[in-house]
Amino acid sequence: TTLFRSENERKQLDRIIDEHGLMAFSQVGVVPDFESGVIATAQAIGVAGLRSNTVMVGWPSKPGRLEAWLRLMRAITRAGKSTIIVRPKWAHEPGQQQRVDLWWGGLQDNGDIMLLLAHLLCTNPDWRQARIVVRSIARNEEEKDLRKKDLDELLADVRITADTEII
Repeated sequence: TTLFRSENERKQLDRIIDEHGLMAFSQVGVVPDFESGVIATAQAIGVAGLRSNTVMVGWPSKPGRLEAWLRLMRAITRAGKSTIIVRPKWAHEPGQQQRVDLWWGGLQDNGDIMLLLAHLLCTNPDWRQARIVVRSIARNEEEKDLRKKDLDELLADVRITADTEII
């Protein structure tokens, strides 16, 4: 039955968490499809009074799933959550450096935590050579110049090495 399978999945997740020495809890939900499962997870209240503010999802491996994935990103944003997009086996062009892209929504939208997370990721031996790129969108050239100046100053203040790109 579905309940029996979900309990077995939870036990398997618990074993993986234990094997890796992680401080985490697992929970398995039964949903009709991946998309509704991610949305349900994004709307979950949390645990022990803690409310989640970030959803981590993988980049779709099949090109046909990109449209559904974009709907997910929109739904997660509407739920007021930050998004971490992971490409586990990132295949970059030969000679291209690993990169952590951070789309800047501002300090009020978890920007400070996301910047710290990007920096901490780059302390991992597998990511030590990665380049952090803080990206943002501006409505006009004046806003573009101001946003670039503000981001460059912020990065200098917090002593995190990153490039800025304003579109």
